[in-house]
Amino acid sequence: MGMLAEPFEVVADAGCRPAAEPLHDYAAHEGSLPTATLSERYPRRVETEIARLARDWNPRAISDIWHPVRTAGLGDRDTLGARVRADLQAEPELVDSWAAYSQDKRFTPSWALEGRRVTWVSPSTGTVRGPTWMFDDEVEACAEFILRDALWSVERRFVDVVAGPLNRSWSLMDDDRFLALLTVTDSDFPWLNATLAPAPAFESWRPVFDDERRALDKIDDDPEAWEAAYDIVGNALTLRDPDGNDVEAFLLHINGDAAWWRWA
Repeated sequence: MGMLAEPFEVVADAGCRPAAEPLHDYAAHEGSLPTATLSERYPRRVETEIARLARDWNPRAISDIWHPVRTAGLGDRDTLGARVRADLQAEPELVDSWAAYSQDKRFTPSWALEGRRVTWVSPSTGTVRGPTWMFDDEVEACAEFILRDALWSVERRFVDVVAGPLNRSWSLMDDDRFLALLTVTDSDFPWLNATLAPAPAFESWRPVFDDERRALDKIDDDPEAWEAAYDIVGNALTLRDPDGNDVEAFLLHINGDAAWWRWA
């Protein structure tokens, strides 16, 4: 499948640096915010206070900013963006608090906020690479950052920041492990063609996709061998669309940095 030009914008510094350490082990931080302080800090329902989580955030006292939400939940996802945006418009000083939180992050993959720009930071090669969007104002950018950081941090759902249909990114997951972004370059119905941007965790799966592709080349001679090879992928991995929704069934092939798939 022919791939088009590189869809990613390389950003020199989006305020969030890839680090050698892995993503936070959130279970290890369960005691980082005493239960008694939750009601004091957030007297209303926690899901209505999401925009205010960064207001008095201190990484020394609260190592996981999303800790209160992991128990309470994000609430109605369809209205989350509107709720956050309204709170930021009412208290614009919160934008600086979220910018400080973003700049202090020490883990990837994750979202980053820098002024009016929101960027996905991948742990791929030490270079900030990922979907990037420049918004009209800092309040709008901050609201979109909070929405995406919340969905990623709490539910492990990547929601693209780029408007479609081309150059939008799908995410490939192994349970809660981020494997890769697949950024659409063109389509040949019912197939989508994409460029693969793998995370380090993908390398353990690359031989599996190589085996599947070799079996695909010989499918006319041995269809059962291909079915067995693809079942390893289909039974273990999750493909999510750019809006963060799981695809029920998909047929994905990967060859180097090229990917193509169909789904139902």
